[in-house]
Amino acid sequence: MLRPTLAVLVLVLAGCDSNQDAEQQLFEDQALFSAVEGITETEAAPYAVVARDASDWRIGPAYVNRASLLQLPAPNPVRLGEAVSFLVDTQGLPGGLQLYVLLEDPGTGNVDLFPIADPNARQPEAAQPGFYPFSISARQIALGGAGLYRVVLLDGTSGVVTYGDIEVTN
Repeated sequence: MLRPTLAVLVLVLAGCDSNQDAEQQLFEDQALFSAVEGITETEAAPYAVVARDASDWRIGPAYVNRASLLQLPAPNPVRLGEAVSFLVDTQGLPGGLQLYVLLEDPGTGNVDLFPIADPNARQPEAAQPGFYPFSISARQIALGGAGLYRVVLLDGTSGVVTYGDIEVTN
């Protein structure tokens, strides 16, 4: 009697993993292929969320209970001469964390993720549990000049932890 119960339990758990994988894949597709539009408007000092875009800065299904944003990117919009900052709490993620920006390659017209060159855009220490601040120059995000940009936070296995749009102004 115990064996059939264990077999059912294994099938249920396998289904949960499969469902979570499918949800994470959908989340990643939204990060990479959905329109870059709207922002979660924030102020830096004092920190405040002014208006929320429901599609921005959600945590990927595979990272729920493993990572959270304690402070959303602020300020947003951000001026070219300023930095945008946010704070991530993790339970430890493989390979740490790295910020990318979604850009169109002018040579091919393809859209791809490019690592943000700012040294503060990488937190390899986030492989360990803790609080990890990011403070990124808006110039490193806005390689094409002022405009709206999709910023994506990946772990070391290229999984999308979170993403959102940042508006860079002159």
